[in-house]
Amino acid sequence: MLVLIWRRRRDSLSPAGSALASRTKEEVSLSDFKTPGILQKAGVTVALTTDHPVSRLQYLPLCAALSVKEGMDKFGALRAITIDAARICRVYNRLGSLKKGKDADLVIYDSNPFEISSSVYMTIINGEIVWSREEHTAL
Repeated sequence: MLVLIWRRRRDSLSPAGSALASRTKEEVSLSDFKTPGILQKAGVTVALTTDHPVSRLQYLPLCAALSVKEGMDKFGALRAITIDAARICRVYNRLGSLKKGKDADLVIYDSNPFEISSSVYMTIINGEIVWSREEHTAL
């Protein structure tokens, strides 16, 4: 699902969709990575997304990082790909944060996930480690 938020740009309304997508698509032709930070600073709950399958889902941390680079608060970017996204999709009662009773699929990074040099250290789905760097590199 791609949720579009409209904002003013050059005296017209333009969508704030996935800024990583091809500019040939009308809904993202004028979008940029400044939009999420501007909206968040104005008090709007923001969710970041990729245009999957056009822009692959694993680029979501990159979209968050580029939004931070263009002015979004780094904790706001983390919320925009976790709890705020869950709130917008109305699934926050079971997704989006770590709390007893919620689904807890996690990706653990070796450093800041918004840094290009960070790597996945471990992935946990339904409480089970499904991938770890230690096991992967031992193969």
